[in-house]
Amino acid sequence: MTGTRPSERAASVRRRRAILDAARRLLHDHPASELSVAEVAAAAGVSKATAYNLVGPLDRLLTALVDDAVAEAERRFDDHPPTADVDGCLAVLAAGVDVVLGDPVANRRILGALGGLGPGDWMGVGMAGMLGRWADAATAAGTLDARRSAGTTVDLLVFGYRGVLISWVYGHVADDDLGPAVARQALHVLSDVVPDRDRPDVLDRIERLDHDLHPPRRASA
Repeated sequence: MTGTRPSERAASVRRRRAILDAARRLLHDHPASELSVAEVAAAAGVSKATAYNLVGPLDRLLTALVDDAVAEAERRFDDHPPTADVDGCLAVLAAGVDVVLGDPVANRRILGALGGLGPGDWMGVGMAGMLGRWADAATAAGTLDARRSAGTTVDLLVFGYRGVLISWVYGHVADDDLGPAVARQALHVLSDVVPDRDRPDVLDRIERLDHDLHPPRRASA
């Protein structure tokens, strides 16, 4: 009989988890560019060779951390499937925001180190799939205009999310504003693809978010 024994697989999973957790802890102390696999291995209590075998070099380690966050967002989606309305779409995006803000320092450094493709990969692997499932249900329920392409709507939602996320990575969007900014961007997309009866409500929600994100300045005395 060949193959890895169950006990060995379980041990590998535990060691890989320890490596990823150690990397996140270290990212709170210094940028990803100063991180080394040897340092992460030492913090995780494993050998450098084990870290390379289970995760890989630094770029693969950072990508594994993104994949881990994507998996967490997908678990939340599966545990609480969104409703097939506009709020359901926002709930999908909010799940991604919640994961990002669950560890903002490390996630900002991870995505910044990966560059423009980092947030793009995040979207392609995780958010697009979840939004696609929502869009199919929303089209069937009449939330989205069936004459519009659900695939194009998902692409625009993903691009919008990616843009806001990149702005957050580089400090142009504050942590507290990330969720509202993502919701506003999504609502702008949805305002063009919902049935006419629902458009006034979507536009009203955009206006309220605009006010929250950019409150009018008080006139000086």
